[in-house]
Amino acid sequence: MDILMTVLQVLLYVAAIVLLVVFTIVGIKMIKMLNKTDEIMDDVSDKVKSLDGVFMAIDKVSDGANHIADIVVSKLGKFINKLFKEKSKDKKGTDEEDG
Repeated sequence: MDILMTVLQVLLYVAAIVLLVVFTIVGIKMIKMLNKTDEIMDDVSDKVKSLDGVFMAIDKVSDGANHIADIVVSKLGKFINKLFKEKSKDKKGTDEEDG
């Protein structure tokens, strides 16, 4: 019975050592993978920063075009209102002359 206990203890110790080695190897591989991921993220970040200027230029052009369109629509609306007011005044004047 003593021999069986000793053998089981040895087997447990061997299994523990194997698990420790496996976990160490997996840990090292995970660290390498995280380093590669960090390099990729830095590269992507640099590329995005280089495109920020382009997007800012597009945004400014878009804002300018929107501002110009707003001005044109406002002026056109005022012009159309002015035309309708003149026509309604003309109609009122002709209605009074007929009456």
